[in-house]
Amino acid sequence: MRLCQMKKICLICRKRLAVNIPPFGWLPCDVCRKRHQEIAKPKRTGEVTTDQIKEDRKIYRKDLIQPFKDGHLSREFAEAYPEKVQQMVKEGNITKEEVQSARDVWDLDYYKR
Repeated sequence: MRLCQMKKICLICRKRLAVNIPPFGWLPCDVCRKRHQEIAKPKRTGEVTTDQIKEDRKIYRKDLIQPFKDGHLSREFAEAYPEKVQQMVKEGNITKEEVQSARDVWDLDYYKR
């Protein structure tokens, strides 16, 4: 019997047939997968870190800013590092239009805590 023609029982409920999806292999039955998706996922909790790390984030906030987020140039980065932005324009990495349309993409209030 060929592997793709084999039938297997769901390993979770052991009642229904498992589903064979070639790139992923054998998965639980549709009912068990649906039940698994409906399980409430844990919410994001407060960050557990030391006071030293929190203080360092405040001190080095400028150094943590990245130039892009989701394909958009960061206004925060452009204001913090104007020389670097001009160099990126000269090298052809970004255009002047992108610099003019830069927007706030980072939540800097996070570092003010």
